[in-house]
Amino acid sequence: MKPYKPILSEKQLFVEMANIKPQISGIEKGWIRIVAIEKPHIMLPHVHYMHNLKKKKEYVKFNINNNIKKIEILKQKMEITTEEIEQVKMFISKNAKLLIKYYFQGEVLDTDLFLHSLIRYDF
Repeated sequence: MKPYKPILSEKQLFVEMANIKPQISGIEKGWIRIVAIEKPHIMLPHVHYMHNLKKKKEYVKFNINNNIKKIEILKQKMEITTEEIEQVKMFISKNAKLLIKYYFQGEVLDTDLFLHSLIRYDF
């Protein structure tokens, strides 16, 4: 019998991710993806807005803030309408505290509880 060898390393298991589907966010055209403590931007809480989760390189990155006027596009790697931008910003501003908490403590928070706590924005 061969000794057990883990498939994933401890470092690979550290990052927690939540994909917030349109039925939860209220944003019909896309998904919000939040990766807890993403290494390149560890001190800048942000989310990715995506039309297709399988196309990982197509997204728009927004910072998280409860003041909608302070939410900005940090990186844009896909086309997005002005209406979508406003919807994403509204969702982020209404859920800023939860999103930031998940960003910094995703590995210890329950993802299902987090998703059920979000405030849906009805457009």
